[in-house]
Amino acid sequence: PAPAALATPPIADPIVERLVAEARQARVADDMRLAIVKLEEAAQRAPGEPNVLYQFGTVFEAMGIYDRASDYYQKVFELGTTGAGSLYQLAARKISTGFAAPRAMQGKLAIGRVRQFNDTRVKDGEMVIIEIPIMAAPGQELRPDDVEVVVRFFDKLDGEIVPAAPENTPVTNWPSKPVDWAGAHEEILRASYFIPAASAQDRQLFGQREFFGHIVELSYRGELLDHQAWPRVLARQLDAPEKDPLFLPKEFIPPGLNDENPLLPPLPR
Repeated sequence: PAPAALATPPIADPIVERLVAEARQARVADDMRLAIVKLEEAAQRAPGEPNVLYQFGTVFEAMGIYDRASDYYQKVFELGTTGAGSLYQLAARKISTGFAAPRAMQGKLAIGRVRQFNDTRVKDGEMVIIEIPIMAAPGQELRPDDVEVVVRFFDKLDGEIVPAAPENTPVTNWPSKPVDWAGAHEEILRASYFIPAASAQDRQLFGQREFFGHIVELSYRGELLDHQAWPRVLARQLDAPEKDPLFLPKEFIPPGLNDENPLLPPLPR
């Protein structure tokens, strides 16, 4: 069997996660000074955090300071797959092939309208499934390893909007293989997010989480190309474009999902 795809390592500290997101947004807006300020603050809180190191590399690359960019990519590379996950592969490619211009992909690779399903078959908790179309313009030759889609879920807890609990990591997969954007020039990423029901004692102490919304970020070779969030209040908080998902009834739950355990990948056809 093919080896499992590497994932981007999660950021344990929510403040660092916010700073990295703000740095990425500043870089996309060409405010490199602000991006560096945010990353320096993040690095003080989490030295050696691979997401911070990689974002430093992308900022210096965008500024044309390639020696500094290479230094940061080298630091990510030295963490290996265990420490840096998919960022290791991206850093390795930067080091080996040099610095391409991912901005050339602007407008040629984008997120389509997200489809959302609430899977009522799941008991003792809340299951939300979203399908994310990633669309490529005709004639694009894409390497799957160059494309990264990050999905972050948010809950409501005691009236506050909070990131998903670390133990409730969503399961993502590409249902159709190979992922090459040939033919219809669209590939679908599926993300399944489960919030287990809290015990009576935990509800009294901590409350019960409820799914609130999501943000999807599409990057090419580490450069953010597109992002969207829902609902509006979350989009405003994250400074992301708001796009309502297409809500589909349970009759339209994607075929092939594992009925015994919907958290697992689809059953083979």
